[in-house]
Amino acid sequence: MADNFTFDLVSPAKVLFSEPVKSAVIPGSSGYFTVYANHAPTISTLSPGIILVETENNENKDVFVKGGFIDVTQENVTLLAEDAKAVSELTKEELEAAIDQLAVELEASKDEDLKIKIQDHLAQLKIVAEQISN
Repeated sequence: MADNFTFDLVSPAKVLFSEPVKSAVIPGSSGYFTVYANHAPTISTLSPGIILVETENNENKDVFVKGGFIDVTQENVTLLAEDAKAVSELTKEELEAAIDQLAVELEASKDEDLKIKIQDHLAQLKIVAEQISN
C-alpha cells in the first residue's frame, strides 16, 4: 500500500467513499489538481466539478461535487463536500436547476467579489453539464 492513500469523501448526508486509492483529481478553487500518496499537505476550497478517483484495484470512480473543502496530508485526503453524487446518478435536470439557481444568485448579488465567485461556479457547472451530456 506504499503507493496508496486513504480517501474519504463526506457529504452532509453520508460518507460517500472511504477507501485506499492511487490518485484523485480534485476541482480546487484555483483549478484542478491531482493528489498521489505522499502529497504535500494542502487545504483548499472546492469549485463545482467532477472528482476522478482511481482505486487501489484500478477502478475509476467519478463523483460530482457542488463545492466544499479538502484537507490533504501525506497519508490521507478528507474531502468535505457541500453536496456530492456519483456522476452515473447525476441528471442533466439537476445540473440545469443548479445553474438556474446560481444565475438567480448572480443577478441578485451586489457584492463584486461574490459575483466573481458565482460566475466561476456557474462556468464550472456548465462545463460539467457538457461533460455528462456527451
